[in-house]
Amino acid sequence: MDFERPKSGGEPMLPGGFRAAVARELLAHDLTPKAWHAAGVDCVTAAGESRYLGLANLYRRAKSAGREEWPAMVRHFLGVLATSTSAENAPPDSLDAVRGRVRVRLGVPFALAEPANPWQRLLAGTPLAVNLVIDSDEYMTYVTQGMVEASGESADDWLAVGIANLRDATPDDWLGTFHEETGMLGGHAGDSYDAARALVLEEIGEPSPAGWLVAIPARDWLFALPVTRASLPGLPLLKVLTQKSYAEDAYPICDEVFWVRGGVWERLPVTLTDERADVSPSDAFLAALEELNAIEEGDLGEVGGEA
Repeated sequence: MDFERPKSGGEPMLPGGFRAAVARELLAHDLTPKAWHAAGVDCVTAAGESRYLGLANLYRRAKSAGREEWPAMVRHFLGVLATSTSAENAPPDSLDAVRGRVRVRLGVPFALAEPANPWQRLLAGTPLAVNLVIDSDEYMTYVTQGMVEASGESADDWLAVGIANLRDATPDDWLGTFHEETGMLGGHAGDSYDAARALVLEEIGEPSPAGWLVAIPARDWLFALPVTRASLPGLPLLKVLTQKSYAEDAYPICDEVFWVRGGVWERLPVTLTDERADVSPSDAFLAALEELNAIEEGDLGEVGGEA
């Protein structure tokens, strides 16, 4: 599969030790590295075809592992690429044939909108998009707009299928306490769908009349706070964890915090300084707090914020 090489934007090159580990495995797979870039490498196949391999997410995972693990990680990465792009694992002719493996993903929107491009729907109130994918043991395939159109069923129908399948595939203990004092919860099954489970959080988590504060910094992480008087002091910590995960973890998505209530998403601006967290809530958010009788509009100073 060909991938477009992104512009480096002045980013630092991948470290020499990591590049050496990748180069050895590329050569073992009949791929010759030709030019290294900030986020990947240009290489040539034994047949003389040029390929670009994005390595940014692989390196983010490698940083948290020992160097002795890098060769195995690179081999697995190349093996998954080879499997996912082989003809025998091509996307199915019919979505109905893989109905039980259709799931939703949540991420950054794709720029293109042709039938062969991934189907997507922008998530109102956020810079994010919902995608449909076909799940497999080692990889997933994006559902294209053309596949949805050819299915004879609406995108809304397939979105409902994907959400139901994701809900059914969620472990009972997926959402656990991450920080006892604030009541912050975390979801980290590591199955590539943790961020996407924000779409079913209100069904999975305990009922919260004023909604949830949700962050999905990376594909394999979700942080959440039920909106209560006791939990609001945890908002600065939620923002700190979100920014850290977004900067360091593989498959980063977004460093924002969102208020989610009744399926409606709204960005909750939080700005961190050395001494405080400035919060700019909407009138709707303040009204929800008043409904709870949990906090008055002027009480947002309890979390170091300002209306």
